[in-house]
Amino acid sequence: MKQLVRYIVVAILGIMSCTHIDTSMSADVSILIDVTDTFLLRPDNFLFSLYDFNHNPDMAASYRIGIIADKFYTPKREGSLEDGVHSEVDNKTDDPNFRQKRIRAFYDTFCGNLTSVQHVTGQQSELQYSLCYQQIATELTRICKSQAKVKSLVVFSDLLEKSPILDCYSAQGQKVMKAGTDSIVSKLLHTSQFPSDLSGVSVFVFYCPQTREADYLFRKMAAAYQSLVESRGGAFSIETTYPPHWLRR
Repeated sequence: MKQLVRYIVVAILGIMSCTHIDTSMSADVSILIDVTDTFLLRPDNFLFSLYDFNHNPDMAASYRIGIIADKFYTPKREGSLEDGVHSEVDNKTDDPNFRQKRIRAFYDTFCGNLTSVQHVTGQQSELQYSLCYQQIATELTRICKSQAKVKSLVVFSDLLEKSPILDCYSAQGQKVMKAGTDSIVSKLLHTSQFPSDLSGVSVFVFYCPQTREADYLFRKMAAAYQSLVESRGGAFSIETTYPPHWLRR
């Protein structure tokens, strides 16, 4: 918790020193945390950096935090911050730090919701299924319709599907994966559609492989998602190197 507070303080100090204002900027971020994976998510400055309040303190911002589990319908946590022009309407006392306080409240709520999801993640026992594809497709469908200028999906997962769509752990699923990216993509698209236009959407996948085999399977699935996203005009990025505090102890 102390580490989390430090992150927030750093962000707020940067905001308060900023003078440039651009009310046309806005950011919408979806976060998916895989509760079937083996690491525990900890907050990181990367998540905060998706909201460029340092350069655009008057920007509008929103987020939705969900989980990848063994069921299609899962709990979601949402929050938003109106742009500076609209929030100033509520500044009845002409407080010069009103906007900074609103941003701080947004961060506090964001961190609180993230912590609550972490708690759920930490309480999970081993699940029988992992519905990665459906959750990712659902969040991309939502965010690609957003009017925000910056649209991001951040996924903390090994991407290993275990569902009627594809079972990465079965002999048949392994065969599909060994056949290559096109084979995996075809299998995923066979039962559920992916958004057709992801222009302006950035997808970030974070994963820390524990073994060479896990790394191999992750790279196979990541290549399939990269193909799906980039062929539809989106940007796809993989980060597999974490500082130590990201790992489950």
